[in-house]
Amino acid sequence: AVDLLEQSQVLVITGDAGDGKSVVAKLGIKRVADDGTPVFCFRVEEFDEPHIHQALTKMGVQYNLSTLSARFTLLPRKVLFVDSV
Repeated sequence: AVDLLEQSQVLVITGDAGDGKSVVAKLGIKRVADDGTPVFCFRVEEFDEPHIHQALTKMGVQYNLSTLSARFTLLPRKVLFVDSV
């Protein structure tokens, strides 16, 4: 699964509790971060707001979605990791 992160635009890691999903995710995140790729990690609960702007503000992000999108577009590669319960 870690190697798939290098090849895929979207990677979903699923499994039962204790199967090692978090370990695989952490290994993948470490690998791409060690290469200098920006990694953004969130828990799905952080998006439990009626609007994405409210969720970002609550997380302390000072930019609106348009500004973030414009900045992310400039990055040749980036990883967004969203963890669920």
